[in-house]
Amino acid sequence: ICYYKINSVRVDEMKMLDRYFLPSKYYSIWYDHISNDNEPAPSVNEGGIVSAQKKLIQSGDSVVIIGGGFGVTAVRAAKQVREDGQVIVFEASKECVRKIRKVINWNGVEDRCKVVHALVGNEKSVRGDIGNGKHVHPTDLPKCDV
Repeated sequence: ICYYKINSVRVDEMKMLDRYFLPSKYYSIWYDHISNDNEPAPSVNEGGIVSAQKKLIQSGDSVVIIGGGFGVTAVRAAKQVREDGQVIVFEASKECVRKIRKVINWNGVEDRCKVVHALVGNEKSVRGDIGNGKHVHPTDLPKCDV
């Protein structure tokens, strides 16, 4: 087993399939850059956000992320804020909440990164089931630097 990384963040285990290493969740369809939900590959979804984070986030910052996706932006932000900062991720999908928590743990930033199972604002598009996630009005988000 190897590990799949996006923007230097470990996001999944990989197993050898044929001659390609593929994330266990996606297997052969990953090679065509299509996930099992017909969404673009995560590097396409989160790459632009990670680029912006590099420019905006500083050590000690408080960062709020709405829509945690695969956890890449959360981990990158947590690495940038370092031990004296914090990252709070609001994610509506219960499946994504589990995945983000796993990714945060794999990357060793659980001490400064909190995941809240909640939908911020009105529901537009949620990857997966909301389950028992709460609703948060945008004005109720915590104060943050980024």
